[in-house]
Amino acid sequence: MFERIEQITTHPYRYPKATDIRQGYRKSVIANETIYYRIAGKDTVEIMAVLRRQNIRDNLDGQ
Repeated sequence: MFERIEQITTHPYRYPKATDIRQGYRKSVIANETIYYRIAGKDTVEIMAVLRRQNIRDNLDGQ
């Protein structure tokens, strides 16, 4: 998991957009987990959620 987060921070555009979930979000799937993140600036990536087989809309409603 930590290796994937490091990959996200060094190559944030490598993983697909998740605009069906929320505008500006991207996602990376690793094993049974999905990391949802957004690129917040030139050198900033924000991890928004790490979910395991859960309904993403239920978990991101407050964000």
